[in-house]
Amino acid sequence: MISLFRRISPPTHNPSSPTEPPEETNDSYAEEQMSWYSPGRAKAPQYFRDAESDSGKPSAFRSMIQKLHIGTTLAALVLFFLPWIDIWCSQQSFATQTGFQTIYGGASVSAEMEAFAEEGGGTKKDRASSDDSVGYSPLVALALLCVIGAVVMSFMAFRSGDAKRSNLVSILCAAALLLLAVQMMIGFPAKRGIGAGMASASMTQTSGDPMDEMGKGMAEAMMLQIEVKHLPSLYFVLLMLGLPTLVLANELLDRLKKG
Repeated sequence: MISLFRRISPPTHNPSSPTEPPEETNDSYAEEQMSWYSPGRAKAPQYFRDAESDSGKPSAFRSMIQKLHIGTTLAALVLFFLPWIDIWCSQQSFATQTGFQTIYGGASVSAEMEAFAEEGGGTKKDRASSDDSVGYSPLVALALLCVIGAVVMSFMAFRSGDAKRSNLVSILCAAALLLLAVQMMIGFPAKRGIGAGMASASMTQTSGDPMDEMGKGMAEAMMLQIEVKHLPSLYFVLLMLGLPTLVLANELLDRLKKG
């Protein structure tokens, strides 16, 4: 009977007997997660970090910005080959210039001027040579180089996910935007180049003539009638370059707010 009682009775706890060590808990992880909720703590848990993941891949927001850079820079590069300015004289358009043509001084003669030249007996070769020497624009050339660099850098930033390269794209677009804005403020060289060509042709035709002064005055009057009008393609270029510039300005403001 006593042996049976010993079998069914629960074992008593002996204080002198060694106790098993308690299980180790991951207190460091819990403290890291709960520290974000403590007052005065600015450290966020791991899953709230949005800059980059543990694998080094860019966040969804950064990836969207990089795709925006590719689209805007490619669009700006294509728009360089569309007409930017329309050259008028005596209330009639006689030539247009693309962004690329403004660099070396080329121009595309309008259909009305082509018909007028044919009626006047001019050859196609003469009309083609008249498209040259309307003025060079080094500022537009520098802007084109900035846009080409931005296109290359945007693809590199998208492949690598590097935020520094993405910021460099915005800087190049901002530089191109500034160069084009300055060129628009001082005026494209086509007006001065065409006016100088008209004055030179008038002086050549009236050379040795007593009416030389009258011919010079007529050339100056025609120069005053020359107008250079900006076409929508030029404003679209400014828009495409302005979007990455706004992204850069937004990032700079965020850094200033964070101190």
